[in-house]
Amino acid sequence: FITSLRAYQQRDMPAALEALYEVLERAPDYPSALHQCGVIYFRLRRYGDAILAFERYLQVAPRRVGDTRALAHCYYTLGDYDRARGHYEKVLAVNPDSVEARRGFGLSLMRLGEPQRALEELRRVLELDSAHGNAAAWIAPILFDEERVEEALAAARKARDLDPSDPRPWFPPSPAP
Repeated sequence: FITSLRAYQQRDMPAALEALYEVLERAPDYPSALHQCGVIYFRLRRYGDAILAFERYLQVAPRRVGDTRALAHCYYTLGDYDRARGHYEKVLAVNPDSVEARRGFGLSLMRLGEPQRALEELRRVLELDSAHGNAAAWIAPILFDEERVEEALAAARKARDLDPSDPRPWFPPSPAP
């Protein structure tokens, strides 16, 4: 396992995975190896593989759901918004102040056609992290789609001020589900 961690720290993801698979051949249910596989696959944007690793991790360590926010991110990225929402809820149940889980939960709600709840969650993200430009950038198009144009403009300006290099607040797209 140490070999994998060293390779990961050196950003050699193939070597890190190879070392993890050697561990898993000897101990197929070793939770740390399963979790680390999920993390590496997530970082490599191999979301389907990450899902398999994280789901297996939760089978052997079901009380460690708080460690698997990235699983919900995988579901979301692959368009499975309902599963993403459900998993974000599980993560938030054990870690209610997880900024990224709350952001993902809000975006899942948006995609599932629940704009008011999405706004509540994204505003909660900003309460937890007032400099979270990504959350601020999503609020504007949701408000715009709800025909709350003045609020949307104010939200876009706030997002632009938080992250002037992000083009979304300058020309926010509609997040229609």
